Amino acid sequence: MHAVSALVFGLIFLLSGLILKYLSANEKSRNPVAGYRTPRSMKSPETWVAANRYAAKAFFAAGAGILLIGAALWWKPLPKYNEFVILAMMFLSLVIIVLATESYLKRRFDEQGAPRTLSLGNTARSQSGRADSEGKAEKIPYTRLEWLLEALSILLFILVAILLIARWPQLPDQVPRHYNFRGVVDAWGGKRSLAALPVISALLYLVLTLVRVLVPLHSPKGMPRRSLILSMEMIAWLKASTVGIFTYLTWSTVQIALDQAEALSPLFLPLAAGFYLVILLVYVVLILRRSSR
Repeated sequence: MHAVSALVFGLIFLLSGLILKYLSANEKSRNPVAGYRTPRSMKSPETWVAANRYAAKAFFAAGAGILLIGAALWWKPLPKYNEFVILAMMFLSLVIIVLATESYLKRRFDEQGAPRTLSLGNTARSQSGRADSEGKAEKIPYTRLEWLLEALSILLFILVAILLIARWPQLPDQVPRHYNFRGVVDAWGGKRSLAALPVISALLYLVLTLVRVLVPLHSPKGMPRRSLILSMEMIAWLKASTVGIFTYLTWSTVQIALDQAEALSPLFLPLAAGFYLVILLVYVVLILRRSSR
């Protein structure tokens, strides 16, 4: 199961790096799909570009690191705590990316967002450009599609809770703890480890919900409203997909533990990764087309 988590998190980090590099790392594309948005990065066009270029490299490094650690744990699993190692790696990577990017911006730019090597004339022009781009986007209400996907996510959480409560007394002391790339169980652990799946799912759901709240607040006032709406819908799809994947894992693990199934579907990993890629590609194309008009 931790191999699946490492694959999902690693791909998310690598794709985030690609989006930051090619969609956010230039002055004219403060798109709502992704972007390193903090008070310091939003001070000027120069800080925006620098922050996103630096953060893109950091996301690439973190994604590669998560995939490598996942591969190492798949090859030689720890007796316990495999899932928590991957989860800790993900959150630690996010903290390091933020701290490193903020430190980079602090070294390269002053408190007004002007590069420290600029002359006074260039600083004035930078401040003028910054003044034109200041302002916050208005709050973006949930669309019908978002509400539908949110309802689906909540329903899946409820179903998982019902499943675990109903089946918990029947579960044996040992349940599947790890699957190989074909979805076959190759390690077993205590049934309490099963609770890690809904916990990880809930944490990812909360992280993406926080992104949904913060992105509109830190988007420039002139950002096309339709682009923002599309980006919010993309986040809702990612949330529902993530919850759905972990719901399937929980249900399948229970089935295998009760001898009602033998393994995960061999199509699970390619379909899960492919679905994430399709969502990201479709919405990136839609937002780019909308932004270019």
